[in-house]
Amino acid sequence: MQGGEVVAVSAPVIAHRDTSVVSVSNTTTETDILNEAVTPGADGAIRVRLTGSRLYNPTGFGGDTTLRVYVNGTARYVDTLLTPGSDANEAPWSIDLNISWDGTTAYINGTYREGTQGGATTGIGNLASGGYARDFGSAGFTNDPSSPVTLRVSLQHGDADTGIVMGRRLAVIETL
Repeated sequence: MQGGEVVAVSAPVIAHRDTSVVSVSNTTTETDILNEAVTPGADGAIRVRLTGSRLYNPTGFGGDTTLRVYVNGTARYVDTLLTPGSDANEAPWSIDLNISWDGTTAYINGTYREGTQGGATTGIGNLASGGYARDFGSAGFTNDPSSPVTLRVSLQHGDADTGIVMGRRLAVIETL
């Protein structure tokens, strides 16, 4: 509602869906878990959902994993993820990311969540119990909302180790 009036909005449209597994393992090379061009919706917004699992059971130092979000080739968010305790079990993770516009100024906000590592009887853990969440955002940047946006999300491990694996299992982009 704006000023007490109901404002019509368009329904979300799935612009991209990918259920293939992208595994980032045993490398320090920055690896894309999403790289797609999409045009914002009529109401000027994009919503992204990425999910997967993480194994952190290093044989050596381990190092941090860095998450990067790029828009049209420019890094708009870069930060290291919390290094979990070493465990032979996987933990689920998810990234919810939104890009919205105010005129030609775009803003990113989102949340990275990682659940607790589960045992053999609980699959790969639980996002709702324990773990951690980190909200993130970007400063405003100029971008034409009527033009396609190339959205890229990448991960980079600080150490090449077979015991450090992040797998992306689902990527969905909606235009709003």
